[in-house]
Amino acid sequence: MQTSALSSDRTLQRLRQRLDSWALDHLRAHAAELANRVEALEAEIETTRDEARRAWAAADQWHDNHMTLLHEMMDMGAEVGITRDGEVLVSSMAEAAPPDLADGETYIGTIQVAGLAPYQLILLPGDVEDVTHEAATEWATSICGELPNRHEQALLFAHARDQFERDDYWSAERHESAPDYAWYQHFYYGDQSYGHRGTQLRARAVRRLPI
Repeated sequence: MQTSALSSDRTLQRLRQRLDSWALDHLRAHAAELANRVEALEAEIETTRDEARRAWAAADQWHDNHMTLLHEMMDMGAEVGITRDGEVLVSSMAEAAPPDLADGETYIGTIQVAGLAPYQLILLPGDVEDVTHEAATEWATSICGELPNRHEQALLFAHARDQFERDDYWSAERHESAPDYAWYQHFYYGDQSYGHRGTQLRARAVRRLPI
């Protein structure tokens, strides 16, 4: 009986040792796997940071080039706006005297687009956020204004960006080949892009005075 009991105890002890060894090996393997994952994530984070730094550098360079061109054109007596796709809009402020403004309005300038009659652009006070394109359009109408088009938004970014949050603002224009999408202007990077009209962005309104 004693021999049998001793044999059983030894067997149990060996099983415990094996289980302890297996558990330790399993924990070591799991720890190694976690360490590999952490290392991979750290490398991915560093890569993302590098990409972000390059993106910021490119944005700063684009903005510097934009401002250099802007100042050169202003020195020649003109106003200029640039869209993200490279389209340049130039207008002269010498064509008409600034109009009378209501409280809170901001005179942006005289706009001359090829093929269209010149007009004066005025930024209306007020700002809405988290609105769809349709809701933004209705809001602009409710304060006797309209959403600015892409040309106007380029000039607003060039000359009145301090009037806007660093955010995306709806334009009046829908995408040419996708009517469920509309263009917007980002008032930090200066780029223009388009999104689904159900997306919630910010909006400002303008009014126009024909000359």
